[in-house]
Amino acid sequence: MKTIIVCDAIHKIGFDMLKQESDVKVLDATSVPKNELYGILGDADVAITRSSTAVDEKFLGAGTKLKAIVRAGVGVDNCDIDGCSKRGIILMNVPTANTIAAVEMTMCHLLNAARKYVNSCNDLKINRIWKREKWYGAELYKKSLGIIGFGNIGSRVGVRALAFEMNVIAYDPYIEPEKATKLGVKYTKNFDEILSCDFITIHTPKNQETINMVGEPQIAKMKDGVRLINCARGGLYNEKALANNLRSGKIAYLGIDVFDKEPATDHEFLDIENLSATPHLGANTLESQSNIAREAAEQAISAARGLNYPNALNLPLKLEDLPRGIEPYINLVSKMAYLAAQINKGPIKSIRIEGSGEMVQYLKSMLVFAIVGALHDSLGDSLNYVNAKFLADEKGIETSFGELARSVYKSEIAVKVTTDKAISNVAALVRSWNLAEASVGLAAINSWYSLAEVAARNGFVPTGAGLTWREVFDPYADSVEGKVVAIIGHFPFARGVLWKAADLQILERFPEPGDYPDTACEYLLPDADYVFISSSSFVNKTTPRLLDLAIGGGAHTVLVGPSTPMHPLLLDLGVDTVTGYVPDPEVGRADVIESLSPTGRIGPGTRMHQHSAA
Repeated sequence: MKTIIVCDAIHKIGFDMLKQESDVKVLDATSVPKNELYGILGDADVAITRSSTAVDEKFLGAGTKLKAIVRAGVGVDNCDIDGCSKRGIILMNVPTANTIAAVEMTMCHLLNAARKYVNSCNDLKINRIWKREKWYGAELYKKSLGIIGFGNIGSRVGVRALAFEMNVIAYDPYIEPEKATKLGVKYTKNFDEILSCDFITIHTPKNQETINMVGEPQIAKMKDGVRLINCARGGLYNEKALANNLRSGKIAYLGIDVFDKEPATDHEFLDIENLSATPHLGANTLESQSNIAREAAEQAISAARGLNYPNALNLPLKLEDLPRGIEPYINLVSKMAYLAAQINKGPIKSIRIEGSGEMVQYLKSMLVFAIVGALHDSLGDSLNYVNAKFLADEKGIETSFGELARSVYKSEIAVKVTTDKAISNVAALVRSWNLAEASVGLAAINSWYSLAEVAARNGFVPTGAGLTWREVFDPYADSVEGKVVAIIGHFPFARGVLWKAADLQILERFPEPGDYPDTACEYLLPDADYVFISSSSFVNKTTPRLLDLAIGGGAHTVLVGPSTPMHPLLLDLGVDTVTGYVPDPEVGRADVIESLSPTGRIGPGTRMHQHSAA
């Protein structure tokens, strides 16, 4: 049982999700005074925080069991990232859940900065003054808008400003110019060009580079009557400089949602008329709060189980930013390293990963995942992706990475673990002609692809309720009527289901009475209408040839068997249907494995499938 503590208020949907998990205990500390929080923090494995809770030395020192922290929101300027890393705590945020809310809040302030409708509304409602001539505004049409920071939020502000027919200019040294120009936004590397705009809005993270990045020197370069917006983080504009220039009239108007120190109930800004201020409401929509809570809960649950760490800020890389097809290799590396360490148990001397193709640029980051896999048994819970390299160095384990020589594959990854006994290369196992070794290699691959969340992400869906492996052929019982059907591998229940076939051919390396030898594939598959291929053919290296024969004859091809890697790449190879298997979590228990092994039965789980779009 893992414990998740919620330190600050989140939407009810987040609590509901947490409480639904039977393996998670939830501590609701949202109403606990901060000085009392530290007394209960030591019970938590994962913490969910917001801006009201500082993740500082005191917090981290109290959280002696913490493995991960989820900042429910985007800003982490109140979080000690280095402090988390030193303790092996993974820090995550929720960067996109409030994107639209923040964008629309910016547009609110932008429109108000032009028309001062908040001020005029208050004048009428509070002061009961009807004085239209007092509230002349400006139009956005044809005005220039300078956007500092053109990321997730800034770019969307730009698109909306274009709809008002503004001239939009973006400044962001960390993006490719095409990200702006393809939207119709001008990109500039000259910050002074931003300072010359009619309106300026800022959308950068808060760090040492951006704190007070707009102060007196920058404001002096702005045109008289400039209008400024800040709905990002407090302190990006120097507040003293803003106040001085608002009073002088250099700045015609300021729309601000964030302050350097919050709550800002007695800030000098509140006494300045040409300004609209809101109490950090950028994320305060029902939709964004729901999204934030949902994503924070999902991340916390995943982290508590040690499955995944979405949006981690101090991991070697962010999985969600990887190109499609690379992420599985990241997790596979850890599984391979674990197997390699198990094959030759003993003190580990070195860990090395090698790759080819597009893998090469990610090898340095992948090395950390290999270290975690290899050292899992010896270091247990004290090891994670944050402190892995440090602990390996501390133990004198040599770690390295490099490009695979003479690889014939588009993408290939190899993990080599050297102990005092031998060197194990798990990647080589799947290509081994030793069937036992190849089986271990395929098992390593499927340890990732057979996870429920991975299969779902790859587009696989449950075949149907009650359809176990004995019913693997049931969906085809009627469609094969009058057809020639070939089955690679002896499935004892196939004949009873596919009896409507005009000709049912079972091909087996070790044929039983009524079976064809597998050598007959060359002659029979080109004439078959349906070909079912056991995924054990990956082990004996016959899959490519079997597919060539079946597809060449125009057959409908189906990969079957619990060893099927559930990856859509197989569909690209011409397979019409891929059927795989997601085992229930208890199948991994030692007692369950022990009970199943003598029987040869497959444990409880869910059949999954995916069909070719063609």
